[in-house]
Amino acid sequence: MIIMQQNNHVKILLAACLAIVCSCSSSMVNTRTIKMEMSKVKRMILNDAEKIIKLKDKRINDKGFFYVIDLSGRVIYHPQELLIGRNFSDYWFIKYILKQRSGCLSYTVGGLEHFIFFENLQREQLLCYSIAAADLEGSMAHCKKVTPEDVAEDEGGEEPGEPVVEPQGADDDSAGSR
Repeated sequence: MIIMQQNNHVKILLAACLAIVCSCSSSMVNTRTIKMEMSKVKRMILNDAEKIIKLKDKRINDKGFFYVIDLSGRVIYHPQELLIGRNFSDYWFIKYILKQRSGCLSYTVGGLEHFIFFENLQREQLLCYSIAAADLEGSMAHCKKVTPEDVAEDEGGEEPGEPVVEPQGADDDSAGSR
């Protein structure tokens, strides 16, 4: 009877460990999930532009955030309301996004790597999803590593703007952008 109780304790401990491992791995985000969610968000907004405000709390596994810019670099929607209406066309990573119009880029700021997935939303707008590399799983080899120098070379040597990284808290209302 003691052996059976010990076996049950081991089984319970193993089940608890497995549940922790599964819950941790499910909080990671991969390219496939991002593409599926971007497609859903795109359909939602195209069907009803008023639903863009639902992006405020929209995350993938509680990671990253969505925003929308127009082709001039002006922020149409961002979860941090202070950024809506601001023009970021001078920022090197936004220049890259505006030029490419769809794809994925990675950049490093403050020693941390970040990714932005972006695609046409409408003729004049781009849907973007920004996420820290630490929250991603799987290969991101298809994402172009972009530096300010890369964009400056394409633009003929202009002074590139530096990105401002948004604080991690979803409820943080301070200004910032990725």
